[in-house]
Amino acid sequence: MDGHSPLKTPATPTTLGWRALRDGYLPMLLSFVLAQVSLQIDLITLARVSNVQQVAYVALMRIGLVDIVLTMALGSVAGLVIARARQTGAQAQAVAVTMTAALACGALLMPLGMLCYPALARALIADGAVAAEIAHAAPWFALAAPLRCLAAAGAFALLALGMGRTLTAWKLAEIGIKAATTGIAVLWLGLGLAGCYLASLGVLAASCGWQAWCLRAPLRSGLAALATQPMLAYVRQAGWEGARMLSTHLFALATVVLFACATLGADVPARLGALAAGTALSMLLLAPLTAWMRYLGTTLSARNDADRQAALHGAVIPGFSLALLVALTLVAGGPVLGQWMYAQSGPWWQAFVTTLAVALPLKYLSTLARADLQAAQRLALAFRADFLAAWLVGLPMAAAGLALDLPWLAFGNMVLMELAWLGWYLTSRYRLMHEGDREAGGAAGRMVEGCGTRQREGLKPPP
Repeated sequence: MDGHSPLKTPATPTTLGWRALRDGYLPMLLSFVLAQVSLQIDLITLARVSNVQQVAYVALMRIGLVDIVLTMALGSVAGLVIARARQTGAQAQAVAVTMTAALACGALLMPLGMLCYPALARALIADGAVAAEIAHAAPWFALAAPLRCLAAAGAFALLALGMGRTLTAWKLAEIGIKAATTGIAVLWLGLGLAGCYLASLGVLAASCGWQAWCLRAPLRSGLAALATQPMLAYVRQAGWEGARMLSTHLFALATVVLFACATLGADVPARLGALAAGTALSMLLLAPLTAWMRYLGTTLSARNDADRQAALHGAVIPGFSLALLVALTLVAGGPVLGQWMYAQSGPWWQAFVTTLAVALPLKYLSTLARADLQAAQRLALAFRADFLAAWLVGLPMAAAGLALDLPWLAFGNMVLMELAWLGWYLTSRYRLMHEGDREAGGAAGRMVEGCGTRQREGLKPPP
């Protein structure tokens, strides 16, 4: 293990220096990237066998969305819990709590997936061949749920304990193992879509075993002091984070449905093509911000509010400047990018690129705000803000733009959603600060009043 031992409590750094970024942010970003590489390995391998199996793979990812979202939420919240516990020397119990609870949640998801996924495929997928492929392979996907949840919690535990470079080395090796086992199962043994999930099952088992070895010291001592209440608190926080991510996915799905609706405006193919290509571009540009949010949330969760705000304020100007530079580059190169990479042009594409460029600097600021809420473990508030911004601001604005055939209005929801989110966050921060001041003033007043009462009682003559 690199860095310090997970059972030692380090001093909390006051700045986000290069060493912290190298050992924390870059491994987290690489983990995000390699997860996408793993998906691409499956899709590329299946494309050599059958287009039906490739479509079935993507469809099962949508059907099992709750499974995937909960897995990600369990991992990210595990990092927050362990990082905070590390400052008080309670990281061993936190590691045991999060990994045990993650395994238990996965064990509950497994039978639900085995029962529901095949039935949902037959009910929702019109293509009988695709539905049959999903029904055949879904039990193997569901069987891996406990290992998926455990591996996600273990990965964030390693990041929270300062073992980012160790995790990076394993993830790079894991990609090679994944490519080899998938090729053997799908191409050589001819197991098709089920072979993809069987290969993933083997890789996950190896990953969980390796993580358990790296975390053997905190697990050994933490399991002896395992308690139910912290596990329930962890699962509750993971539930809020999962709800936030699920709301985001459902909003994206609802947006696609709106853009495909022929009764709203005209030129459906052009706007749908711009949305599809633009979504792929935005996912590429926003992936570093998602990793940055996770990293800051984990790193700053052990700090008090004043130190956390100081660190976030220090990250505003450098990150905002970089986001502004990317935005200007995007505006300048948008037409060329659309023609050469995505075969897109016209008013819908230009509107998407421009509004995405305007939204990027705002998105960076809201990323810092989301990291602040995550570090403070106010995950219910983060869910509420994302939900309201998406469904009360973003979706109605997109529908209005489509109905009026105004690309700038339809895609302008990206900007307005970020402005609404930032406005809500700043208002909440202001209210919390003043509530804290009133509580402190009230406590001081009660203390003074209590002292005066005791003084008056002390002046009373004895009976």
